[in-house]
Amino acid sequence: MSLIGLQTYIFLKFNFFFNKKKFLLSAIILGLLLPEIDSIFLSIYYFITSSKIDTSIFDKNFTHSFITLSIIYLMFLIFYEIKKKIHIVNFARGVMIGMTSNIILDIILRIGNINIFWPLPIAIINKVNYSILFIHHIFILEFLFIRLASYELINKNLNNPIDSSPECVKHYSILMKIQFIFIILFSILAVFMKFIVLETIIGLYTLSLVYFIWILFKNRKIF
Repeated sequence: MSLIGLQTYIFLKFNFFFNKKKFLLSAIILGLLLPEIDSIFLSIYYFITSSKIDTSIFDKNFTHSFITLSIIYLMFLIFYEIKKKIHIVNFARGVMIGMTSNIILDIILRIGNINIFWPLPIAIINKVNYSILFIHHIFILEFLFIRLASYELINKNLNNPIDSSPECVKHYSILMKIQFIFIILFSILAVFMKFIVLETIIGLYTLSLVYFIWILFKNRKIF
């Protein structure tokens, strides 16, 4: 996971850059999420089956490939040539911005091996061998930024009464409370017990992310 909560929060804070272009902000958030689809499904599988998580879950290939990114953009351009609607180009640019941001941050963090030109076996960026405790703290920060992103989206709803969704505001509030509990719980465990079961924290983070994505989908008019 490449700090989806952090990146979403940053783009929401600077959303005034995207307000004039229809669908751009929602496309950027979608682009942030797309490279993590494989990790999300793997995490859900590990959490449901109570299987031991292998650190290879952090390795990235086709979802973090600039070749894959180029193919996706080309598909959008083909669709634009058929429909001739400018919002398709705006949406495509947003997705590319989000995906590129995700890939670049993963390259900087290097929590797993990254094949940035998959399927070509070249330019594979090797992971940094972080301690498990460091990875735990990364996920604790993610709980914090998902909470902050939810707060920004509540404000976005309140500032747009026409397209706002009271139901989504309620869900964002619930998500904020859940993240607060996780932050306190895992911070205490990290400080006093010096360890957290990796499967548990990744599983709960993934469920938080899925809940967050679901609310964003329901709240798409606000963008």
